[in-house]
Amino acid sequence: MSLTKEIRYKLPSLLIILALSAGTLSAEKPSGSVRTSILGDSIEKQLLFNGKIWTNIYHMTEGHQFFSSRDFLPGSVSMNSKVFSGPSLRLKLDLVNDELLLSADKSTVLQLNKEMVDFFNLEAEGRTFHFVRLGGDSINSLSGYFNLLYSGSAGLYVSYKKELRLRSSVGERDTFIQMQSVFLVRDGIAHRITGRASLMKLLADRKIQVRRFIRSEKLRITKNNPGNMVPVMEYYDGIE
Repeated sequence: MSLTKEIRYKLPSLLIILALSAGTLSAEKPSGSVRTSILGDSIEKQLLFNGKIWTNIYHMTEGHQFFSSRDFLPGSVSMNSKVFSGPSLRLKLDLVNDELLLSADKSTVLQLNKEMVDFFNLEAEGRTFHFVRLGGDSINSLSGYFNLLYSGSAGLYVSYKKELRLRSSVGERDTFIQMQSVFLVRDGIAHRITGRASLMKLLADRKIQVRRFIRSEKLRITKNNPGNMVPVMEYYDGIE
């Protein structure tokens, strides 16, 4: 990271740290070490509150640009291999800009430094969504935050995006359109899954067994219902 970029991220975060009052966030290493109070440790504060102040430029737009809800959601986040969680931790994912936001206090929203985020979890719609950060390279073109549904012989990922649709007539308001894409990453290569045919093409070496399983379980394989692909991948990996 360049010096200019580092200063741009750290200066706002230090100001936020100084302004915060006592809270109940906690941090732990993935290995399961004893949790420590973040707000009692300035180093922990600096690690979590590393980012820049976020401002909503779409407040006049119909709908919202976030994943699942316009409200902040409970969850956890891993920053530089340290996991932060706690009852006062609230996050939301900006799907227009693919940025993770943190409620720093009642009036401050922080856009976390993406280069430091390993993964995060969001509690929404009665379930836990596990997002990971992928970095594109010469083989795998996927870059940004992706919902990881399955990890085995291949990884099953979902990308959520929102685009702004400008009003087409007087009296209308700009609004958001949400889209999602499903990818199967095998041997470092990302393959887009649009339905049953594209999935079966990648599982062709065990096509007969997998086809029977899908039929017996009455699974409808579409990009709009990627959860049905999880038992298929579990079954595929379990075939000897």
